[in-house]
Amino acid sequence: MTDSDVQLTDVSEWLIQLVRYRADGSRINVPDVAEYFDRIRVAAAVIDGVDVAQPGTILVTILLDAQHDALRVDGVTREPLSAQACTRSVLHYFNTVAVFEDAIVDQHGTDYAVKDLPAEIAALIETAANPGETPVVHAMSGRDTISPGFIAAAAETPVDRAFVGDFTIVSDPSGNSADAAVDLATRSELPVATVMQLGDGHVMRAKIRVGRRTSTFAMRNAAPRQTLVATFGNTQVEELLADGTRLIHEAGAAVPEELATALQAIDPDSSEFLSEALALIGLPTAAADWLAGTVPDAEVTVVEPKSTGAVLKDSIFSEFQDEAFDSSKFLGKFRGFLRRRPVFSLFYGLAEVVMGLVVIVYGGQVLHLWTWLRWTIGLVWMLDGMATAGWAVLLLRARIRAAQTGSHASED
Repeated sequence: MTDSDVQLTDVSEWLIQLVRYRADGSRINVPDVAEYFDRIRVAAAVIDGVDVAQPGTILVTILLDAQHDALRVDGVTREPLSAQACTRSVLHYFNTVAVFEDAIVDQHGTDYAVKDLPAEIAALIETAANPGETPVVHAMSGRDTISPGFIAAAAETPVDRAFVGDFTIVSDPSGNSADAAVDLATRSELPVATVMQLGDGHVMRAKIRVGRRTSTFAMRNAAPRQTLVATFGNTQVEELLADGTRLIHEAGAAVPEELATALQAIDPDSSEFLSEALALIGLPTAAADWLAGTVPDAEVTVVEPKSTGAVLKDSIFSEFQDEAFDSSKFLGKFRGFLRRRPVFSLFYGLAEVVMGLVVIVYGGQVLHLWTWLRWTIGLVWMLDGMATAGWAVLLLRARIRAAQTGSHASED
């Protein structure tokens, strides 16, 4: 069969993100998935999620023809296989589920919204999200005393925190908090990044400001290892399936062209790959050094995992300590303004509490946020508001007392 035998008009890609564990808990391996697609003669590229910062998954890309049926290039005439039918087939065979942008699909082809998952599927997703220890290090702007508490809560194990200059670095040996820092970062602590070693490569996942918007992306030092199956030597099909991307845009504004060019210009074989990537977005290279085993030359504090309520309590009290006040992510660039205008601070804080409640109550229906993510974002917003409002009340009371004292002094 030659390349010209296959019509590649209006070909599109269909990504199936397989959870790499069966319902019985056994592990699914890349060769098994590749062998299955080879057997059903569907042209596909199979990638181990370890190589793309998703170690609990296996990513399968198949090609669809103009009718949205799976592309087969072996020259055999057979019944068309739609993208949905192909997805149901592989899920049923491996007894697992697939994650799509707006839904989870189970072994029977049933779609579920993220907020309505049955317990057994939710457990399977959680297993995939915590596939084992892959250490990560987070770096964020500001000398933050609060976010490490949420990172420890996400990790469900102690993490280490250090202040390096005007930045906060958190090391999580378990890797369970891999998504926490970037996904939950507020604008005031950007840029933020998480660095990790996955497989034979390194990955930096980051969120930065782009004007009034933000951009979330990942940068890796090498394209993922792929297994191409059922291509039958068709170079056009293989080129369509090949993924040589090192810079992956995830959400928000596009990565600025100048930054994208600089990131992709980093030598992928350099031992300084992560350090150079961090420096380009304005974060300390000490985060990469810590991942490599060199502890920062700074005081390292162990942050124990606590309940959300305990983190909230600690965060509120920390707002009244001088060091935390001067560095808190919650006040950010408004710190001086809020100091001078406690009445505004009070209403600003109350507004944040209300917005946090709105995210918790309506975030699932409107924004389709995962339950844990909705609660975490909502609580972060609420604690920010509670801390700001509480601080404003104390300052107002102090001013009132000072005014009353001055009034009595003038009467005397």
